[in-house]
Amino acid sequence: MRFGALLLVLIVSATLLGCTGEISRSVTQNGAKYAEPVETIQTPQIKEESIKLLKTAKSIQVHAENWNSNSADGGIVIHIVLMDKNLQTVRFDKVSLPVEFVIHTREMKDYMAVKGRLVYKGKATITSWKEVFPLSGRGIRIPFKDIKTTVLDPEYGLLDVKVFLIDGRVLESKNMMIRIKPYHG
Repeated sequence: MRFGALLLVLIVSATLLGCTGEISRSVTQNGAKYAEPVETIQTPQIKEESIKLLKTAKSIQVHAENWNSNSADGGIVIHIVLMDKNLQTVRFDKVSLPVEFVIHTREMKDYMAVKGRLVYKGKATITSWKEVFPLSGRGIRIPFKDIKTTVLDPEYGLLDVKVFLIDGRVLESKNMMIRIKPYHG
């Protein structure tokens, strides 16, 4: 008898708790049930979140391709991916990061490719990972006309890229082989 009375008290208590609306809140609109927030939560500022994410950046990957490589109006498109320690893309936004580009001709010495003459030095600023991501269709462009080569220089050179992070660190990619002159069939 005592067990039955205890069970009845538990069932009544559980029913009353469920009816208070504190455990489950919802709104029905057009036959669909929506959850209703019970607490106001601050949306983090994108810039603040980006600064935190950029602290996880450990390396960069650089991809370069030519746009309109058959023409003097073409040039190089450079894509940059900041990577964390797990080689995942660091997805930042609304933070300005200076980037420096240096291009040398490529010389051969003892069967090894080494830097030759400086033919380009430039800079840009990126403010979002999307601006320079390889699949974005964008990237940073360096026109062939700005790369100071001569007819005696080889068609390929070596690219160095530095990304200056807001915490003072510099991530680098060195000696990437790229076309530095238009292709003349």
